[in-house]
Amino acid sequence: MFYHKGRFSRRSLLYDFPPEVEFSPFISYAKRKGLEIIELYSPMKSSFPEDTGKEEDLKLLVKDYYGEEEFVFFPSYTSMLLSLLWGITDVGDEILAPEPFPWELRWVCLALGITPVPVETSITNGWRLPLRDRIEKKISSRTRAIFFSSPQHLTGTVYTDEEKERLIFITRNYNLYLLVDRTFAEFGEEKEMPGMQDVNAVILDGFTRKFGEEGLSLLFTKNHYLLRLVSEITSILLPFRFISGKWLKMLAGAREALEEEKKRVEELNEKIYEEVGKRSEIFSIKSEGWREKVIGLPVEDTSRFCEFLLEEFSRDEKTLFLAPMRGMYPDKEKGRNEVLLRVFLEAEKLEEAFSILDEAIEKYGK
Repeated sequence: MFYHKGRFSRRSLLYDFPPEVEFSPFISYAKRKGLEIIELYSPMKSSFPEDTGKEEDLKLLVKDYYGEEEFVFFPSYTSMLLSLLWGITDVGDEILAPEPFPWELRWVCLALGITPVPVETSITNGWRLPLRDRIEKKISSRTRAIFFSSPQHLTGTVYTDEEKERLIFITRNYNLYLLVDRTFAEFGEEKEMPGMQDVNAVILDGFTRKFGEEGLSLLFTKNHYLLRLVSEITSILLPFRFISGKWLKMLAGAREALEEEKKRVEELNEKIYEEVGKRSEIFSIKSEGWREKVIGLPVEDTSRFCEFLLEEFSRDEKTLFLAPMRGMYPDKEKGRNEVLLRVFLEAEKLEEAFSILDEAIEKYGK
């Protein structure tokens, strides 16, 4: 609660903060009690520059890895979204996106006065896209773009060729921008989409996020006018755009490093679903994406359950940090029994975490 006589903006009070911020008081309380917090949801690590790199080196490495010579780079994923949406939308415009949204998209839309319109999906069918007529019903005269990621942020869903063709057809038919987020594309065997050359496509890539770190993000488009506009907007909104030597090292060894990371992620995903499969009261759909997974728990309100874990529960001086999905859907009543996992644990620690989760669910029910 803020105790200040000044007036706060309405949008600042409407904003859903990311889980690590929303639950920071509970995390601090658990740590003051001396508890070890096992993170089944791990925040992205901030990536600060260790040394200064050169833009010429960045351009050469991007061309080598992506095969693209023209791009705009950003110090974070959020700053990339902010500059792009600033350049293609006005106040009152709308962006179509399959739910659940990345929280960064919701924040930027709120900041710019635009509305993210959900294309409804559900955990029960693996978050598959609805048929074209149901998507088209969401389009209005204020719709400017369709945003999607494959693998999908949060759920890891990899869209089929037919689903991607569906989005391309709608984009072309209604003269919209197609914003394609490829942050975790390597993990879902994502291929280039046929037909993208016929639409106004923008490729977004949060490169360092593939390794669990916030940092270098890249925007590509064949629309040279848009590329120049976003670059000019960025120079005004975000004039501090360092190039970290760490980014350059990551890009230089990207192919080998991503292959190793992919193996680790696949092994971890198998272990998670092995643990989920042992428990009839926990539900999840196996995804093909990154480290993020959504699971359903046998509780009515996972927000309250996550507070309970940090405030009231412990086993052997240990507890868990999970992220409730409630704030990640536009409909506040949706996802009330779901939690988001973003896991960087070893197999043995993961087994312990699920064992603690079993006991916590049992005690919470009582």
